Amino acid sequence: MVNTALKLDPENNEMIALKASFARDLPASATQRSTASTTSIETIQTRLRTLERTGNLSEQKKLLENLVALYPSETVSLLRLSMVCEKLGMIDDAHKYAEKYLSSEPDSLPGRLQLARCLYQLGDHTRAMNLIQEIEPDYPDKLEIMAEKGQVLARSGNFDEARKIWKQVLTSDPGHVATLFNYAQLEMESGKHKEAQEYFEKAIRKEPFNHKYRYFAGINLIQSGLKDQAHGLWAASRSSLNQEDPYAARILRALGEDKAQTTQAVSLVSPPPSLGTPSLESRVPDYVPTNVIEEVSTDADYERALEYARGGFYNEAIAAFKQVLTKSPENFNALMNLGKVYTATGNNEMACANYLKSLKLDPRNVFALRALANGYSEIGMHGLASDITQQVRLSNPDQLEGFPKYAQNTPGNNPRAYEPLSKAMIAEGLFTEALAVVNTGLAQQSDLTVLHLLQGDVYKNQGQYDAALQSYKTALNRDVQSPTPYIRMGDLFIASGQQTSAADEYHKALKAGFIDPDSMFEIADRFRQIGRDIDAQRVLGQLKGMNLNQAQLLKLDQRLGTNLAPKSEENN
Repeated sequence: MVNTALKLDPENNEMIALKASFARDLPASATQRSTASTTSIETIQTRLRTLERTGNLSEQKKLLENLVALYPSETVSLLRLSMVCEKLGMIDDAHKYAEKYLSSEPDSLPGRLQLARCLYQLGDHTRAMNLIQEIEPDYPDKLEIMAEKGQVLARSGNFDEARKIWKQVLTSDPGHVATLFNYAQLEMESGKHKEAQEYFEKAIRKEPFNHKYRYFAGINLIQSGLKDQAHGLWAASRSSLNQEDPYAARILRALGEDKAQTTQAVSLVSPPPSLGTPSLESRVPDYVPTNVIEEVSTDADYERALEYARGGFYNEAIAAFKQVLTKSPENFNALMNLGKVYTATGNNEMACANYLKSLKLDPRNVFALRALANGYSEIGMHGLASDITQQVRLSNPDQLEGFPKYAQNTPGNNPRAYEPLSKAMIAEGLFTEALAVVNTGLAQQSDLTVLHLLQGDVYKNQGQYDAALQSYKTALNRDVQSPTPYIRMGDLFIASGQQTSAADEYHKALKAGFIDPDSMFEIADRFRQIGRDIDAQRVLGQLKGMNLNQAQLLKLDQRLGTNLAPKSEENN
């Protein structure tokens, strides 16, 4: 039709343009496709928009890499590639692409802000904040700048300042999705799970395919005791999950659907070779799940633990591996596999503690070193992760594959990581290591009351009662309204056989400004422990007149033999 029109009117500009368009975009024949039509910028951009709507980050990354290779002059693609890599958790790559983009566009405000994002995630908080402050006067989106400043402050341990800034952002724009998520995380880590869930839900409504938002919303539900709801939230996104997205992969692991329906959720190991020992590839039976190496074992408990883990029954697997370790505390495989199960459940702190215990048995084992380094990196203890990577770089540089890499020699740690990691170490009896973590945290943020309490807990477990008492007193000086330091000092006095002094501390805790029902239950139980039943009854009597939730009413019924808690329909 076009050719006919041109025969009638060779000067028809509209037909000439249409013919040129066809020549550019249509294949030469039905069987011969035009490569240009599938790799044109317009085609790639259209595909990218579709992938962005569905949250498919891994495919976005591949497409952007192709775009950068095919059209080097499209430098803005480097910035987009950096942002996608950041969302995938590939911060080193994100940093590389951001710097490459800025080498050609040094004055780009979005590029410089993206570089700042990479820097604070690599632990360089000072440089990140300086960069944000440099571009702040000229940056058009003031709320975005404020949101990122809040991120740097939170990662530096200035949680109150971060909260203030994020509240200002949400006051101006209640739908600012990044801040909704950041604020939700802050509330979750403060133990305010109901408030956190409200913000998580708002963020997910804005970005339903954001797997990171959905993953942490589920973790918040689990911490609230709502495991079934968490799994329901995760399962609702199953159709869009893929293993290459790190948070989608975590959701799949939590649902027991790692890699494929027929593939198991946890990669368990037989005894890994020591550092420097060549890895031997052997034929694995077809029925063995991918990445699981069978081993001959005569321990029925260990075999049961393996089967639980392979089946995705993580709570049962954890209990079974602990039972094995009770009998054989130096079972390297059990420690490593227990760490892997903890990793699969998202409890990276306990995973790190068990990997560390594995290394005490085999200090140069590359598998344990890699697992511990990546565990540290996952929770934000970048300094510790970098130290391990550097150790392997010096001793066995050919074994560096899979270790976290950092752009700077001494990356900073996330201040929020010190507390949960040290608690996990204390729980696993790693007191020396826990003390080192706590002291490092105090050097970075000396006003964190909880770290002084944990320091006291370590000293107490080591039998250093005077040092423990001093740490608890320091915590009290920093938070005079909290009952916790008094309770800790009371427990310390019990450990040292000073029951009268212990009772005095518990009475002081009851008079603290921020006393709460759960702390009162703890105090009542401790009074009974030291034979002060009258004091215990008095505390329980006070609780009886308070506005308690269902769980607290059940606790009161158990202690008083009453029936105050309302019965569920199942029990009627």
